[in-house]
Amino acid sequence: LGHCALLVLERLDALTAMSDMVTLVRELAAEHSSHWSKDFASAPDRLAHDVVALLAAHRLIETSDDTVRVLPAAHRFAPTVTFVASEQGALW
Repeated sequence: LGHCALLVLERLDALTAMSDMVTLVRELAAEHSSHWSKDFASAPDRLAHDVVALLAAHRLIETSDDTVRVLPAAHRFAPTVTFVASEQGALW
């Protein structure tokens, strides 16, 4: 559940329809289901609702009607890529 929630945060737009969230979780389940429990992988609709509940409980998203809105605190989980220049020469 946590892994899926982090993957969802990486891909969510600022404002997303709940139907798009379910579609996103279905796509993630197809790609990552081998890493998740069979209960979650076999029921992506339920997983989407569980992810929404988890993220909302941690105040990373807010839901209203049929919309999911990303809150500012969610950005601390955004992946960053850092390249470090190597001073060491090639090993081979």
